[in-house]
Amino acid sequence: MASGIEVDSTISELFNDVKLGKAGSRYKYLVFHIKDKKLIQLEESGPNLETKTETREECSAHFNVLKERLVALKEPRYIIYDFGFKIAEGRKLAKIAFIMWCPDSSPIGQKMIYASS
Repeated sequence: MASGIEVDSTISELFNDVKLGKAGSRYKYLVFHIKDKKLIQLEESGPNLETKTETREECSAHFNVLKERLVALKEPRYIIYDFGFKIAEGRKLAKIAFIMWCPDSSPIGQKMIYASS
């Protein structure tokens, strides 16, 4: 990392488990934070889903729960979010998104650290 902040070794394992849909690791989302300005580590994992796809309403509900939690925190976070949905033709899709959450109310120092890591 450009900022000199290390990444916890378990993060790549967790990401691969989510990406591959490994049984027992079908987390809807993973939230990471920077601990003591030295290490990026897992802070929280979302619900463990039985399937990688779900209805639009279920996906929106999970995302809204995460969003409310992040808004209340008022601190930057990194998020890996597993979007599962059906397209118009009825085919199931799953997409993984990396989100950098950085609210305007965060101190400028935190914003800089998260942006450079």
